[in-house]
Amino acid sequence: MNLPPHSTPGVPAGKRLRPSHARIVGAAVAPMLRYLGRLRKRMYGVGFLPSDPLLVVVERACDAVHHLSVLLHYPASEKEEKR
Repeated sequence: MNLPPHSTPGVPAGKRLRPSHARIVGAAVAPMLRYLGRLRKRMYGVGFLPSDPLLVVVERACDAVHHLSVLLHYPASEKEEKR
C-alpha cells in the first residue's frame, strides 16, 4: 500500500499528537478495525473470490485502518509531557 508522505518534513509521525489524544483517537479507531476484520472474514466465509472488487476494497480499508491503529499505538503509549 502506498501511503502519502508525511505532511511535515523532518517531523516523525505522531510527534504532533499528544499521548492523551492518540489514546482517544485509537479508542475510536479500534471498533472500526474490529468491524472491518469481521466483515472481511464473513466475505471469505460466504465465498467472495479474492479478486472480487468489493473484497479488494474491504481488504484495503482493513489494511489502512490497521496501519492507522499501529501509528496511534506508539504515541498513545508514551508518557504525557508536562507543560
